[in-house]
Amino acid sequence: PYAIWPGDMDQMSYGAEGPTQRRVSLTAESIWTGRRRPAYGYWTDRDQNARFPGDRGLEQVVNLVQKTIRWPVFVFWMLAGIAAAAFAPMLYPILPSGHA
Repeated sequence: PYAIWPGDMDQMSYGAEGPTQRRVSLTAESIWTGRRRPAYGYWTDRDQNARFPGDRGLEQVVNLVQKTIRWPVFVFWMLAGIAAAAFAPMLYPILPSGHA
């Protein structure tokens, strides 16, 4: 592998557009993004409360250590999209002939 840009990956999102198209987006940040981050800061409840007393934002971080987060299975969503397209005509009221 070759480094082509000295930055950090930040947010990744994904989505489905129809039954056959998938989209993955990745936000990359420059080396200057973390310039406002405190030196020697940690993502712990203790460190957060030392900086901002009473803040409960990082209370549950300790529960995420070694936790496996499962990504959704796209086959289900693809089949659900096909099923929804098949039954969509049933969801709309049937208009009498001659009406648009």
